[in-house]
Formats: sequence, structure tokens, C-alpha cells
Amino acid sequence: MRILILHNRYKLHGGEDVVVQQEAMLLRDAGFAVDVVEVSNDDIQGLSGKLTTGLTTLYSPSSRKMVQQRLEEHRADLLHVHNFFPKLSPSVYDAAAATKCAVVQTLHNYRLVCPGGTLFREGHICTECLGRSVAWPSVQHNCYRGSKVGSATIAAMSTVHRALGTWREKVHRYIVLNDFALKVFMENAGLPEGRIRVKPNVVFDSGLGPREGGYALFVGRLSPEKGIDTLLQAAARPEFPFHLQIVGTGPLEPAVVAAAKILPQRITYLGAQPRERVVELVGNALVQIVASAWHGAGGPLTVGEAFAAGVPVVTTRLEPMATVVSDGVSGLLYTPCDPADLCRALQEIAAHPERMPAMRAAARRRYENMYLPQTNLSTLLSIYREAIAEAQQT
Repeated sequence: MRILILHNRYKLHGGEDVVVQQEAMLLRDAGFAVDVVEVSNDDIQGLSGKLTTGLTTLYSPSSRKMVQQRLEEHRADLLHVHNFFPKLSPSVYDAAAATKCAVVQTLHNYRLVCPGGTLFREGHICTECLGRSVAWPSVQHNCYRGSKVGSATIAAMSTVHRALGTWREKVHRYIVLNDFALKVFMENAGLPEGRIRVKPNVVFDSGLGPREGGYALFVGRLSPEKGIDTLLQAAARPEFPFHLQIVGTGPLEPAVVAAAKILPQRITYLGAQPRERVVELVGNALVQIVASAWHGAGGPLTVGEAFAAGVPVVTTRLEPMATVVSDGVSGLLYTPCDPADLCRALQEIAAHPERMPAMRAAARRRYENMYLPQTNLSTLLSIYREAIAEAQQT
């Protein structure tokens, strides 16, 4: 099996980029011929760059030509698309059809049904665009980066390609990362039920961490949907029981920097860190906080990384987090956007250190049952074979 992986990277490095790298490594280590094509939004510069990208988001003939050439050069059996937005566009599916190549698409976010990609707007979960043939509310609310033009462009892309049958006919298998995302896409994107498979992200085994730091850790993008405001409000409360270390960058970085200056005895902001350092920080954490205020399409990846190190996770009572973290077993759950309840969960951990060995063991078991690379590879290859078999029938 020869595989071409396709990915459009965002300007801020994130979980999707990590998944692309790890899945490519997993496949290569298993002996498969893997080629990776990546483009970056870093290339979008100035007004002319934005206008050009806006015009090609709907359909990019140049991307189709480039991808078709790479497929032919690699003699690929399968094209695995992780992200085609905004530079590659759905035209890449036609490149695969021209070379009689099967197509698998991983849905890392909700962009097919929500131009903002997060089902989150102005500090709350938003489902206004779900079930609509045209995502007009996203245009009214400027959901994509505060831009009415950008939001309208994505809404148009989704509407046109849904009407053309692109999502229904040109992708042989979709991968979603959890059951909640499966439900959202089945009910609102018009995707064929038989073509969607659930596969969590692969998480390489870091091994059990020493967990000697005694701190609470947050790793992720510093943006509203990640619950940063709630996290900072909780850390400012006198009952917050641990020192908090924060890793990541994003639009709310100034708020994190300010909070760390005001409360240096409570908060340490480490900024972006290399992967090796993140693994070390996770392994030494007493607990990892995933403060998400949205229904994360990806799980998220940080939960699996914490579980690999045997670190319990404190997260919100929202799907899919609440279905991954067992309350009182592999971590604790709290009410989303409620800093007092977050403090309550952390205090429960601080007050009962005797429960930690069992929680750590449960976290590690959850990793072995859900994220182990060998299991993940087996599932991924099964999906690939299904896609190739279906492509051969059409």
C-alpha cells in the first residue's frame, strides 16, 4: 500500500500538525511507502495573498494539478487528507479521482457544518448553523476570524460542495475522532453513514512519568474555546490548591502573561515548548487540566498524552471529554465555565492523595485501551483497505 498524506498547516502549530507527523511515522515504521505533502498558511501574506486564497478556497485548479502530480509520482493507492482548508480546497479529491486513488478524510474540526470550525461563539457553544443548507448565522456573526468575507467564503464552499455531492461521493471513508463528532456529522453534514469510522488520534507511548512536580498543567492553544478565561479565574481564587503551569500560544496569550505577572506564586507561563519538553512537563505533573468550553472534535490529544504518562485529567462535563475521562476514576469532571467548580475538583485531588495511585493506574489503562499505537495502526489500515475496496468498485 502506497499512501500520500495531505495537510494544510495553520499559522499556529497545533494538535492536527502533531497527528499528521505521528500517523506518517507510524505508517513508515510499519513498512508502508508514505509521502507527505504539506502547505502552510504562513504563505498567505498581505491583502493580495488573502484575496487569492479566498478565491481558491472554493476550488483550486493549481492544488489539483500539484496533488495529481504527486499522486502519480508516488504511485499512490490512497490519498489521506487531514486538512484541505484554505489553500488546497476540495479540488484535491478530483486529483485522486483522476489517478483512480482512494480517498480518506480525517475531520479534525467541525468546519463542514460550522465555518468557525468549533461550534463555539462569543464564549458559548453555538449550534445555529447545524441543520441549515446555508450557514447564514456564521456570516452574520463573522465566525471565521471576525471576518464576514471569510465566513461567507467558507459557508459558500460548504454549501456548493454539499449541493454538488462532493462530501457524499468523492470521499470513500471519513475518520472522526469520537462518537460525539460522529453524531454531529451524520445528522448535519449529509455524510453517508456507512463511510464514517471512529478512530482516536494516535498517541506514542511516553511511558509512565515520575510525576514529581506537584503542579497542575495546561497544554494547548490559548483561545476562548479552550476555557482559558475559566482557568485563569480559577487560579486567581484563594482555594486553588496547586501551582499552575501553562504551555502554549494563541490569541489569549496577553491575558495569560498578565495573570502570571500578577500571581507569580500561583501561575507560571512557559509559552510554546518543544515536543520533548512538553512530554517531560506532562510526566512530572500531578494533574493535567483540560478546561475546554467546547465540544472538542479531536478528543483532545492532550488527554491521551496525559493518560500515557499515567497522569489524571481534570476536564469539563462536556462531550467528548466526559466520555473519555471517567469521573473519579481516571480524573475528575467539573461544570464548564465554572471556576469555582474547577477549584472544587482540584481540591478533591489535593485532599485525597491516597486516591492518586488508583487514578494514575486507571489513566494508564485508559491509554492502553484507547490510544496505543499498535491498536491505532490496525484500525487505520482497516479503514484504508475499506476505502481502496470501495474506490475499486466505482
